Amino acid sequence: MKRDWARVIAVGGALVVIQSIAWEYARMQPDNNYLATPWAYRGYESIHGTVFAVIGGALLVAVILVASKASQDLRNSIAIVAAIVAAGWLIAWAFAGGEDFALTGDSIVAFLIAAAVGFGVRLGATRLAEWRSLEAISTALSGATGALITIGAIFVATLILGIVIGDEKTMPAHIGVLLVLIILGTLMSLMRTPSMAANRMLMA
Repeated sequence: MKRDWARVIAVGGALVVIQSIAWEYARMQPDNNYLATPWAYRGYESIHGTVFAVIGGALLVAVILVASKASQDLRNSIAIVAAIVAAGWLIAWAFAGGEDFALTGDSIVAFLIAAAVGFGVRLGATRLAEWRSLEAISTALSGATGALITIGAIFVATLILGIVIGDEKTMPAHIGVLLVLIILGTLMSLMRTPSMAANRMLMA
């Protein structure tokens, strides 16, 4: 039992998210002279419960996949990361397909995207050096040289994003979610021990 506590907690967390739909359906709409009506409308009139149930279901499937020993195989781990990205995008497309959001060049979201790209460039270069047994380059990339490359990549990515986005760019919400998930999945896959990418993606 002690060895499986992390799996139990992960499965339990997913089940807690899923069961929240019960609270949506349990909402009441009484009008018994309350100073403030407890709920403006019944839970089943809202989509929130369904959204949480679907997210919890996807999370539960991801937990089961990651908990298996097969997930520690490199190919399987990368495949699970891709599946999580696809599931996240599908959920966003299903529930926010008609929603748009505006992205500005100087927003915190743009900076985070640029930072993720910068770290991705650095991690990619480090992994390439390791795979080709270039120990000297790999060691340099993990120190001050790697930090300078990261900063330079962030700077370049910021300039490019500023040119692409301009003052403001509107895009569908599900496309924004897909971009963020792809960047996140790439970063998780490029970190040390790629076979643990699925575990990192689940935690993220």
